[in-house]
Amino acid sequence: VFPLAVPYMLNPVGITVVIIASGEVVSVASAAMVIGLILLVAAFDYLVFTNIDVLAKRMKPATMVVSEVVFGILLTAVAVQLIVSGLGGLGIIAPNIAH
Repeated sequence: VFPLAVPYMLNPVGITVVIIASGEVVSVASAAMVIGLILLVAAFDYLVFTNIDVLAKRMKPATMVVSEVVFGILLTAVAVQLIVSGLGGLGIIAPNIAH
């Protein structure tokens, strides 16, 4: 079950939502929303981990490998995008704007 652990625990969508939302905190209500999002991501991860044995029994080994690769690629894409956005925000690189 190990191949499923890291990609599902660090789900790219959850990480991105929490990072983007935490950058937009301007009030108590928006801080509460970020905390709610963190709890939602944690609940999703909890559901995956508590049902991982059922999921692993239903998946073929090849499907597990493909799932791991796909989630790994998504996580890498999110990481690269956050790095590029951060470097652009710092003025180290110029943002590329498509016309």
